[in-house]
Amino acid sequence: MEDDFGASFTAPFLTESLELAMEVEHESSRPSFFSCAFDSQNGGRRFSAESYLASGSLKRVLLRLDPSPNDYEENTVELFGFQWVTEMALVESCGFLFGLLRQQIYRLENLVQMSSSDFGQAAHLHSEAESIRHQCLKFLHYVKVFIFRYLEPPKVENVGVQRPYENVGVQRPYEELEAQLPSVLVEELHALTVHVGHLCELPSNVLAAFTIQNQAKVLPPSWHLLHLHLDINWLVLEVLHVLGEKLKRQVVYANHFINLTGENLTNISLFEKHSGNLISDLIRLAINKYTKVRPSEALTSSHYSCTCIKELWILLIQLLDHRNKGSNTECFWSLVNTTLKNIFEQPSTSESVSGFDTVQCKDPLSFSWWVMSHLAPLYQFDRNGNLDEKAGVLEEHLRMHLQCCLTLCSFWDLNLSVVTILWDYYSKNLNSCFTVPWLGLKDLANISKTSLSMLELVKCCCCEQQVPSLYNSSNSYFIFLSILARIMKEENNGVHPWKQIKGRIYSKFHRKRMQELTEVGLQNFFSLFLMLAIVVETEDIVSRVLDLLDFLTPSSITLARRALIWRGHFAFLLIYVEKNMDIGALAEKISNAFREKAKEFLVTKNDHTQRQNLWTLLSTYIDGVQEVFETSCYLSLSEDKLLNDGFTMLLPACRGAELSMVLNFLQVILARLRSVHERVSQGPQLGNTAPDAQLPLVAKEHHLAVASALWRNFFPYLKSQRMSQTPPSPQLADTAAGFTLLALDIPSKALSDLQPQPVLSMMRLFGWDDMVWPQLVSRYLSHLIENSSLCEAFSSMGYTSYEALTVRSWFRCVLQMFLDQPSGALAKTDAERTVGCLVKFCAPILATSKAQQLLFRIVDCLLLPHSVLQQDKELPVALLSAIQESLPLYLQGLSFICCQSQTQGAYLNQLLGSIIRHYFGRFLPSSPTAAGAGQHPLLSALCSFITAPQLLRLRKTTLHVIRENYLQFKGHAPPPRLASVLAFILEVLQRTQSTELCDIDLVLPAVLKCLVLVNELQVKKISTDIVQYMVEGCQAGSGGEHATQLTSVFRQFIQDYTAVYDHRVFSILETVAVLDQTLVTSLIPTITQSLKDSEHKQGLGRNAAQREAYKRLLSHLAEAGQNEIQKLENETDQ
Repeated sequence: MEDDFGASFTAPFLTESLELAMEVEHESSRPSFFSCAFDSQNGGRRFSAESYLASGSLKRVLLRLDPSPNDYEENTVELFGFQWVTEMALVESCGFLFGLLRQQIYRLENLVQMSSSDFGQAAHLHSEAESIRHQCLKFLHYVKVFIFRYLEPPKVENVGVQRPYENVGVQRPYEELEAQLPSVLVEELHALTVHVGHLCELPSNVLAAFTIQNQAKVLPPSWHLLHLHLDINWLVLEVLHVLGEKLKRQVVYANHFINLTGENLTNISLFEKHSGNLISDLIRLAINKYTKVRPSEALTSSHYSCTCIKELWILLIQLLDHRNKGSNTECFWSLVNTTLKNIFEQPSTSESVSGFDTVQCKDPLSFSWWVMSHLAPLYQFDRNGNLDEKAGVLEEHLRMHLQCCLTLCSFWDLNLSVVTILWDYYSKNLNSCFTVPWLGLKDLANISKTSLSMLELVKCCCCEQQVPSLYNSSNSYFIFLSILARIMKEENNGVHPWKQIKGRIYSKFHRKRMQELTEVGLQNFFSLFLMLAIVVETEDIVSRVLDLLDFLTPSSITLARRALIWRGHFAFLLIYVEKNMDIGALAEKISNAFREKAKEFLVTKNDHTQRQNLWTLLSTYIDGVQEVFETSCYLSLSEDKLLNDGFTMLLPACRGAELSMVLNFLQVILARLRSVHERVSQGPQLGNTAPDAQLPLVAKEHHLAVASALWRNFFPYLKSQRMSQTPPSPQLADTAAGFTLLALDIPSKALSDLQPQPVLSMMRLFGWDDMVWPQLVSRYLSHLIENSSLCEAFSSMGYTSYEALTVRSWFRCVLQMFLDQPSGALAKTDAERTVGCLVKFCAPILATSKAQQLLFRIVDCLLLPHSVLQQDKELPVALLSAIQESLPLYLQGLSFICCQSQTQGAYLNQLLGSIIRHYFGRFLPSSPTAAGAGQHPLLSALCSFITAPQLLRLRKTTLHVIRENYLQFKGHAPPPRLASVLAFILEVLQRTQSTELCDIDLVLPAVLKCLVLVNELQVKKISTDIVQYMVEGCQAGSGGEHATQLTSVFRQFIQDYTAVYDHRVFSILETVAVLDQTLVTSLIPTITQSLKDSEHKQGLGRNAAQREAYKRLLSHLAEAGQNEIQKLENETDQ
């Protein structure tokens, strides 16, 4: 047994092994065999004492014990009338022995033809046939024993891979044969299965032996032949299993067979093929029997003709499921499912498996149900063939039953009686977890943690497409729900199935049953009704659920169950939202319960356990409300009912993480309302004729209601915290900013004490009041200062002092928080964004001569302290992260100041370049694929929406720094991190979608140099892309100036590199010619002159190779190129 299963099977393994060891001395030496000719009344046995089950044969195989401990212990053994050395016979004469076996089978087949009605003759035939069968069985059992006792596991990785007589070295003949035995055995077993053929293809006179009475003493040869076929089919599987276990599950290749046929054959493939064929044969035999069964007798008429077939089914169940638990082989039910599909879904055009085209089944659905209903009870039999009367159908089997049923649903009509039977079972077992123990942790009962996850789980049941891993990912109850959902979607003779099954489902739930439900039972209860609410009458279903939940007495509901009930309630709300149904009435019921719990939470201050329990419920409500708001498309379904005055009691009682969660939730709601309101305010899209095109008018009224609830039930607490004695949470400032923007979008619903200009009142409360904590003010303003709509609102009010008050407040915060630190010291990390916003948005003030000393002080303290100037010194991660976030703000503000300053322009440009030089390298990844934690801050700065002169100054300074510090070659050696530098330049071009003159002047020469001197593929690829972007950008750019500069750069490039790198230069120009033929055509005189200058310097006359390369380039340049080629050729002729 593999390690995964070893622990769980150790105890049973030892117990059963000991029991068997103690029974050894009592065992019969007669080999096991199939027999239905026994008195079932004797001892109440269900199977013959010599059967594979009752004799313990199967059990020994599964427990890896000696198959026949009392047999084959002598030095010699008699097989087919000859004496053989017990320990050597199979090695030395394997093929010969299997040939003798086939002869005996042939003898028995001949006896069948000699059957006689004369009793004396019949008795003689019976005796002879029995003797032949016994010889065959003795040999096959000997094969099992030989493998177990004498076969040594090989040391090579795959048994049988070595071809015969290859690399055998000095091996003696016997050792050579012994090494090949596993491979030979697989070949002989395969030949045996081919020889005996399919069970269902046996002659009719042989198959007729199934009908012979069990108690018969004299049996015809046909009976013996038929049962020998059963023995051989089973023993082939046993031998292959024992072989695999003995060789520690190594693969055995049938070398000789593979060499002859070219087809692959291993012990594993043979086991899988033979077990599949055997199940197929048994099913086809069952189909033949089903044709004679009346519908009224279906449940009493079994699928097997004699107990031997029943035993064979049980043996297959035990062996296949045993192998499935220890490896990835198919389990019994999976193989049955596959076989049924192959038989009944087989296309008429495909090649049929032998015998399939002769199988006629008028009602495949009924047959499938019939055979499965008779196979399932066989799981009640153990390895000894004993029946456990108490054993029910296991979950792992139910899953396969129902998965088969669900598969059939996709192409066959189903009768409601199927659902009725299933519902009767599941309604009695709602408190079950429906788990399969051996699947481990992934199959543990899972109570949904959120209403959305609960709903998503149920939605999977309503999906038309089946999940391949349904067996492992979904328990049998959810597969049942999938069947029910599929049936509910189809009408039955004009009557909706829900009308027919509604009463059966509702009748199972009454007061006593509801009170019996555990937490798992409640989860299953909600899953059922959520599914029904999705596919049938939503309001009727929800109304019934609420009535049923009222049966639960408050005192009997545990905390976990109540939280689950709330999640279920919100799951129904989500269904309402998705179906665009008003949630008002349903929302009020759950919000009233929330109000009561919030009140308890407020008065429970010192009881930690009670607070924790209540918070579990309250957080469930908060999560549920957030999911509703995030799911609702227009917020037009009375969502405001969920934001009641319970929050006015909850907020003052919250502490630490509790408050943080509520404020995060509030920010999400504010942002969602503003986003939806903005979308709705834009009105329906042009040409939209959908039914909801008139929705904006209705939605706006609901938005006013949501806004009113937010101001009424949340804002008073927020206002009360602005003057708190301790520094407030950053989320308080974030939330206050959200309310300010809400006041900007929907001013009419702000509280009366903020009217008539709520935005102005909010700024006075949180942005301009000197008594408010600077941390709160600075964070609050950082959210708002970039908002252009806010500036427009103040302008429309005529409130001209807005900017002055904001700047004053900014400076107050900066002075209080940061500028009292000594020069060169590292500022607090929470300073960076605040001061960055100050530099960017107060840049016009900082550009004045009076404020520049403050600007220099900010740069010295925050951007270029002494530690930053030391490039080899690592900065603290938190500080580096803060700078990465805020650096774009500083750079954008400084670039504006550089454009505006009249007195310190040169120094400011130098300062800007110094900042870029220090931070470009710090945030540059080692390679383009190792981009690190986030985007390069310089890229963010260059790609933002700022004025053209400001952006151009920043771009020009950045590219100048890159050229001078990161693109300089040392001789022919490229600079470090070259690919990353080029990737940065390429991304700037791609994201800005523009090419500036500074790009051509500062970057293009270095990029062309990289194409000539660097062979690294990544560098060449990125450099080529940069050249492409620049050439195309000049074509689409501002006409002559860009084209002139581009031509100038290429002209200089040609003059610098043609003499030494002519082939590379021409190759680059060929690529450019594809993009802009006119550009390269204009460079023909320069190229020709460079070519001639190169030849003149070499002093060797005309360079034929160089000229041929040049002609290839000219061939791409249309008429001008052809003319130049002609000139060159004329020069050659002279």
